[in-house]
Amino acid sequence: MLFDQEFASGTTLVRVVALTGKKGQPPLLWEGLPSTDTATVIRQISRNKRIVEWLYQSGRVRQRMATVDLQLQGYYGRKRIASHTLPGYRFMVRGRRRGRNLGEEIVIRSFDLVERVLLLMAQMVHERDVVVGRVAEVGLRRTSEPAVAPPAPASPSDALAQIVESMPKLMEMVESFRKARREGSSAE
Repeated sequence: MLFDQEFASGTTLVRVVALTGKKGQPPLLWEGLPSTDTATVIRQISRNKRIVEWLYQSGRVRQRMATVDLQLQGYYGRKRIASHTLPGYRFMVRGRRRGRNLGEEIVIRSFDLVERVLLLMAQMVHERDVVVGRVAEVGLRRTSEPAVAPPAPASPSDALAQIVESMPKLMEMVESFRKARREGSSAE
């Protein structure tokens, strides 16, 4: 039952129109099969940008709740066979906020932007950790292999001191990389 209204079994099409009290053709909000459930119809109406814009411009939306006089028209082919009126029907509008709630919209968009930036930063940190881990592994492999003759003689005590100083940091980075790799492969 669409909007808790029953239509004859021969109904092939239902139109939901907004009664405005003005002359002329009333605005068509939705058109479809009578077997469609009400929640789907309201969701499609409230996500249609053109309809949401019309609802805001005509002053039918207060705090994202639209109040509209609806008429459900049942058709068999091109002939209208039924009509049901629903005065003051209320539903939530999911479109963009307008006008007075501009401050709230700015806050919501700011939160969305911050969330996107944080996700991007997390991805960048993860990629950085992967690269640092790979560099550390390559560096450790090279230090464990027999060294080829150095291009220039360096003081053995200086080179040894540098290696000894950097070894704990490299080992720590390698271990964190391996741990991250294990956690990443176990999460998949």
